[in-house]
Amino acid sequence: MYAATGNITKGAWHSYELSYSFDQQTYPQDVKGPDEMKVQNYFADIFAQFAKTGNPKSDTIPFPLYTIEKQEALWIDPELSVKSKVWEDRRKFWDNVTEKYDYNVLRGRTREQMKNRYTDF
Repeated sequence: MYAATGNITKGAWHSYELSYSFDQQTYPQDVKGPDEMKVQNYFADIFAQFAKTGNPKSDTIPFPLYTIEKQEALWIDPELSVKSKVWEDRRKFWDNVTEKYDYNVLRGRTREQMKNRYTDF
């Protein structure tokens, strides 16, 4: 997510997209310049298309279909783009943690507990 002009925070945080979605100013220093307005317009277009058609398409760029093989995502910046395997290094890190400690952080269970998930109640 593109950080607003004058914002001391680099990048976005949880729920920051709401200021773009609903044209709200989160903090007084969040003044939207031309780049931020482009991002806000992309959000409005994508959300409106999704509400209308069920497809979050954009006239600017095709919205990628996510697959395990490609792992493509729409990257919303002043210039829309499609990126592939953006967080691959993070995914590999958590896969290694799961393998090394025999514990799935997302599921909160060991491999054995996952195998017996329907019988361990």
